[in-house]
Amino acid sequence: MMLCSEIMKRQVISTTLDTTAAGAALLMKEQQIGFLPVCDASGRAIGVMTVRDIALRVCAEDRNSSRTALAEIMTRKPICCKAASSVAQAEALMLKHKTLRILCVDAHDRVVGLVTLADVVHHQDPIRLAHFVRELTDRRFRMEK
Repeated sequence: MMLCSEIMKRQVISTTLDTTAAGAALLMKEQQIGFLPVCDASGRAIGVMTVRDIALRVCAEDRNSSRTALAEIMTRKPICCKAASSVAQAEALMLKHKTLRILCVDAHDRVVGLVTLADVVHHQDPIRLAHFVRELTDRRFRMEK
């Protein structure tokens, strides 16, 4: 049984609640990423922000990105699993929540890693992978607040 800790990305760039949408977009551009966990002072994820969130919740609503705090627009209740969880458990969460990313947390719920669809792809049997991706992308587009 493969564990999330074996395949997760360990260097996860994150931000805080007081970051603006413009600040988050700049950080994503600089780091060449499209996803940011929003963490409290102790490193616990309290939300997530994606490039798509910025497009739909800032640009499409014609908000001022320099004055819009992530607290106003982030997706709350991020999907997390323990780093010690099996990859199968992470896959089940991806399917249940139709998400391409799962944050990995330690025993104190602090973010310690990230498992993405790409990570799963590299560690799965091709036939099982085809079924997993088909099910995951069946209802791909959604918007949550």
